[in-house]
Amino acid sequence: MHAFTGAADGQVPTTQVLLSGTDLYGTTSQGGEGGGTVFELNQKGHKIAQYNFQGGNDAASPQAGLIQDAGAIFGTGYFGGTNNEGAVFALNCGAAAACREVVLHSFVGGPNDGAYPNSLLLPQSGGLVGSTIYGGSGTCNNGFAVGCGTVYKLTRSGETLLHSFNGADGTYPSVLIPAGTSGFYGITGQGGSSGNGTVFHMSSSGVLTTLYSFMGGSDGAFPGGLIEDSSGHLFGTTYSGGASGGGTIFELSPNGHAGWTETVLYSFTGGADGDGPQRGIALDQQNRTLYGSTSGGGDPNCNAPYGCGTVFALSY
Repeated sequence: MHAFTGAADGQVPTTQVLLSGTDLYGTTSQGGEGGGTVFELNQKGHKIAQYNFQGGNDAASPQAGLIQDAGAIFGTGYFGGTNNEGAVFALNCGAAAACREVVLHSFVGGPNDGAYPNSLLLPQSGGLVGSTIYGGSGTCNNGFAVGCGTVYKLTRSGETLLHSFNGADGTYPSVLIPAGTSGFYGITGQGGSSGNGTVFHMSSSGVLTTLYSFMGGSDGAFPGGLIEDSSGHLFGTTYSGGASGGGTIFELSPNGHAGWTETVLYSFTGGADGDGPQRGIALDQQNRTLYGSTSGGGDPNCNAPYGCGTVFALSY
């Protein structure tokens, strides 16, 4: 539909596109006028509108998917904002050749705000909810940025910091998914009881409950994707761990007062089946099938040290 030139139209799209009516919206993390772009394409792949991020007080380098509510499009820039630690933006794209953008929040890091945001969520309680990889009052410091990450909520009244991770309850949160009226679920890429990441539930007011801490052995380590089925079971992937160290596909099942039970549905061998499953995961509940991709493994003749990756389907 469209081949990026690396010039004015942008380059390096890194996230899924948003289908709205008959048009597609997406982002490039680089190019345009230097800070990446948001683009709108019609069904024939013709570009209808575009926004070029400027950096500085503007957002820059969007690396998370877009969402839409009541016609407005929302997203995050990993960089940019007043402190160059990321920003949340709203866009109005339409008949004009250029989208109109408003920065809703600039992250400043430190103990009272996050830094370097992930994708956004539209909870049933209203507003926008998201996570940041760094920032907050936790004492983590990886040499690049301080803080263990945060979960925040944005409304017309401004930002509310719902939670600052402290390492013991997780480090570097990423994926958030809705949990109906009870809040939302999420994962942390590291931290928890063994440092290998967690799956958590958070209420709309910010009360966190750790559902599972990965041990880094056969149960997996460093979770990525997460999705829920209609019966309240959670499915996801871990980048490593499992029986062969190549990552896992797991299921978390509610188990009454005993909490949640993890079941490893598949352990990647790092060979032809793939190695290092990636963040996105899709569920066909009717046919009990999970879909995803791996960053390595696959074709043994691939000219890459760890393989060129796979797309998989798993019946469970």
